[in-house]
Amino acid sequence: PSVAAMLLRLGPLSTRRSYSSLVPPLVDVRCFNPGGDHSRDAERDRAAVAASSACRMHGLLALPFYGGIPAELVGAAFSSVHRLFELPFDQKMELAYRDVRENVGYIKPGNEKPDPTLQEPDPKEVFQYQPGKRTLPRELEEPLCAVFGAGVAAGRATLRCLARSLGLPDDDEFARSVILED
Repeated sequence: PSVAAMLLRLGPLSTRRSYSSLVPPLVDVRCFNPGGDHSRDAERDRAAVAASSACRMHGLLALPFYGGIPAELVGAAFSSVHRLFELPFDQKMELAYRDVRENVGYIKPGNEKPDPTLQEPDPKEVFQYQPGKRTLPRELEEPLCAVFGAGVAAGRATLRCLARSLGLPDDDEFARSVILED
């Protein structure tokens, strides 16, 4: 069956509209990270049931602990980008976003207008990142690459959890059917 058909097994969303029903539950998927052993099957079953319930009731789930990404990696990535933002404008522009196919680089404040209904453009500066798309200074590349890789691993753990919630094997086959890699 297709991924869409499998996801339809989750059923319709709840129509309840109380505040508590609007807050998606936290589902800890770290037990689905690679290297787990079968002694964690009960923990995986609980997470899969919680994920299924969250998807049925809310249409989504929330991941605590950055989805299993170590906080120190998140902190290092934010710190490296903050150091970039503190540089003089001309130095930041040396790393400017150049090409949509690359999808990497510094975007100056006011350069984007993600909401066409607003009069003013977005006032924040941004740094877009994808590993391997462009050569960056090591002090920027290393922490961003580390947090990106951890994010991909957290996404795969989430997909393994969702696969188990659908009664499928919680290996990477489901993840490979969903994630398009280049």
